[in-house]
Amino acid sequence: MSAVTTDGRQVWRMGPADCDRTQPRLEGVRTMNRTRFISLSAAVSLAYGAAALVAPAALTGAYGVALDRSGLFLVQFLGASYIGYAIIDWLTRASSDSVARRGVALGNAVAWTLGIVVSGAGMLSGLAAPLGWSVVALAVLFAAGWIAIAVTPTDSRVREPGLAS
Repeated sequence: MSAVTTDGRQVWRMGPADCDRTQPRLEGVRTMNRTRFISLSAAVSLAYGAAALVAPAALTGAYGVALDRSGLFLVQFLGASYIGYAIIDWLTRASSDSVARRGVALGNAVAWTLGIVVSGAGMLSGLAAPLGWSVVALAVLFAAGWIAIAVTPTDSRVREPGLAS
């Protein structure tokens, strides 16, 4: 729903707070909100976790990394962890408990930020093929999103539109 201000700009109502937009909103385009971001994070974690668990050699080979059996075992262990993180994120994505949301957000923010450090160091030392920079880019994207969620104050009484109770 929109309204026009006295200076001719449109104000788009987006839930409990209003957002001033100087550009017209594109029909059919959905903006990223907290729940969508967490769902995306869960999906990416699940995809990478499943690939690491089921086909660790193929996953690491795609990034130009060859591992022995011990290394492949560690990749599978990491994949199992990513699947667990995906389930936690998915099940808490619409939580009305602000303490739980903050804990999940901080845990993800720390994990993704440390992922930037580890994957960035590996790439800078030449451990992987150039495709490995995509892992660094994903870590930057998700770290930024989770940090934003962690530091944004939320009111547990306000729920985003369309969320089940």
